[in-house]
Amino acid sequence: MKRFFTLLSLSFATATAIQAAVFTTSGDGTTYSLAALANIENAGVTADGNVFTLSDTLVIADGDKFELDDNAVLKLANKATCIIYGDAGFEVSDATITRADDSAKPNQIELRKADAVVNFQNVTFEYVGVKTFEANTLCFDQCTFTKYVYQNRVSGPIAAGMTGSSLIVTNCLFDQNEYSSISGAANFKFAKVLVEGCTFNKSQQVNRNMPMINLTPGDSIIVRGNVLHGDSAKNMVGGISVANLMGLSGDMYVLIEDNVIDSCRYGINIQGAISEAIIRGNKVTNNRFVLNNDANNGGSGIAIYDASQSMNLKVSNNYFENNLWGITVMGGGNINLGKIEVDGVALAEDDLEYNVGRNVFKDNGQDDILVDLAFAPGTDYLTVYAQNNTWNVEEQTEEQIEAVIDHQKDDATLGLAIYMPAFVDNPVGVSAIESVQPSGSTFDLMGRSVEPSIKNQLYIKDGRKFIVR
Repeated sequence: MKRFFTLLSLSFATATAIQAAVFTTSGDGTTYSLAALANIENAGVTADGNVFTLSDTLVIADGDKFELDDNAVLKLANKATCIIYGDAGFEVSDATITRADDSAKPNQIELRKADAVVNFQNVTFEYVGVKTFEANTLCFDQCTFTKYVYQNRVSGPIAAGMTGSSLIVTNCLFDQNEYSSISGAANFKFAKVLVEGCTFNKSQQVNRNMPMINLTPGDSIIVRGNVLHGDSAKNMVGGISVANLMGLSGDMYVLIEDNVIDSCRYGINIQGAISEAIIRGNKVTNNRFVLNNDANNGGSGIAIYDASQSMNLKVSNNYFENNLWGITVMGGGNINLGKIEVDGVALAEDDLEYNVGRNVFKDNGQDDILVDLAFAPGTDYLTVYAQNNTWNVEEQTEEQIEAVIDHQKDDATLGLAIYMPAFVDNPVGVSAIESVQPSGSTFDLMGRSVEPSIKNQLYIKDGRKFIVR
């Protein structure tokens, strides 16, 4: 009993010490800036000009508000964190949130007010991330997240952990973070996600089997107009994944559109029961890394898997080049890679089953064996329309196309592809993708001539990449 009492006393003393290092605001409706907090005794915030250091845990109480100071640098000490139960504003012309020194491992910014809308604009996060613990909405525009380090069981710089959360992430740069840059827990359903106009540069540095964008389904998931560059030294890192691993129910919509995905283990993974999914207009190249030296474990431009056989998916106007596989089908429901006619009868364009196809395949395969479309064993229940596409053959004939598709005609355990008629004219997508960029002009990473006006975005001029700051 004496020993138990001693341990209990020690625990109480430790808890008291930890609690003493937490500063909580009054909750009386006050708005706090870093400058204001630095003038409050025991708040844990010190100031040196516009550089502020948070030494421990700062709690903004429900009823109060935190506003980030413009042009501030906020340094977080080891294990320091800011927990916000009230309102918050992180809209500035410029600010940086980083670690206090090279040895510090701060915790993330935690947002704990349900139904709140929190805006972040022009903030650079170094070694620090943001996590929501409630069903709220986080909006990030023109922010940078770099060199985030796993801390306190939060693996990525933007993480959501509650059903009903929404993320709006636009025009942001994610550079060399440890794990997935944007992620959600597998057991909850997003309300809305929009990831648009962002650049992901080698942004999964621990080389784990996870993608740079790692999302669960939601009422609306849109991943559009982003550029993802992998790292050839990290052969386990995927590009974009939207996966319903826990069998979540309800209507779910996914749109993956106009992205450039290069040098990852796979380009796009779509998995599980999803009501409606559309993958279109993406450029998917050089995704050819594998797990355990097994080509069956990676390298797909698009990987499709749904054991529930209920996914509705349309794939169109994508460009696949130099992937280990073009498209792999490991299970699904209504998978449509192009459907313009049935039994020789043309479908009207307003028919719900109509899909223009127009996917282009070039040099996907290994060891001089080209594979544009492949089915996994056990998919014999599937019939997949894949019409009006341009296959990697000299002539778009049934005989030649058959050589680049692994399906039921090769093995009775595989799904059946209906791929004729193919698209026979010179596809606009190929000439546009392979066009030569004139010197002196500036282009985005999709090859479009643009004015370099978006902060934290990657551009190309005269063959060199640069970022607007």
